[in-house]
Amino acid sequence: MQNCPCCSGKAFQACCEPLLLGKQHARNPEQLMRSRYAAFVKRNVDYIFLTMIGPALASADREEIQNFVNHTRWTGLKLTYANAITPRENTGFVEFSAHFIEDGRPQVLSERSKFIKINSDNGEDFRWFYYGGEHKRLDFKEE
Repeated sequence: MQNCPCCSGKAFQACCEPLLLGKQHARNPEQLMRSRYAAFVKRNVDYIFLTMIGPALASADREEIQNFVNHTRWTGLKLTYANAITPRENTGFVEFSAHFIEDGRPQVLSERSKFIKINSDNGEDFRWFYYGGEHKRLDFKEE
């Protein structure tokens, strides 16, 4: 059994894999953020795009993201905040730091992400989407 790349401590098959395969949808912003991180690790650009809406989707460039995931080795995820969501809430926030190596240099992407819940017409089903975020990318230089 392979550990999930989202650093949840669960097996990939029981954590993010069903979401990446489209067998289920994220129940909350934290689960969506973790699955999106796993999608970057697994180079699943389709999932990354399927889980975006609004400004995040409008500014996304598929070729640029594909090139980024092809040249990046992800090394860890640390959550610093995820707000509790009640069934009536349609907006959620998650703060995290994603560690990776790009071109041989260790780096960190820290972000406060905004997620939006879209309800179906019948009001019974819903899906969470990544809406955008404020981020800072840190490059660790060797001295």
